[in-house]
Amino acid sequence: MDSNNWFKASIEFEDKNLSRLGSVVTNNGYSDWATTDISTKTEVWSRLSHRGPGFPY
Repeated sequence: MDSNNWFKASIEFEDKNLSRLGSVVTNNGYSDWATTDISTKTEVWSRLSHRGPGFPY
């Protein structure tokens, strides 16, 4: 991964009722991002794995 090819995942706290899951994938400088709202009271587990020699192109 480098400045033109990266991945980010997030869990953002908005308020006592609403949180947001998010992800961003950037490949050759172009980004695709997604978010979804979840209840703040929801238990969330996350696992990220990187396998292979590098970021897929």
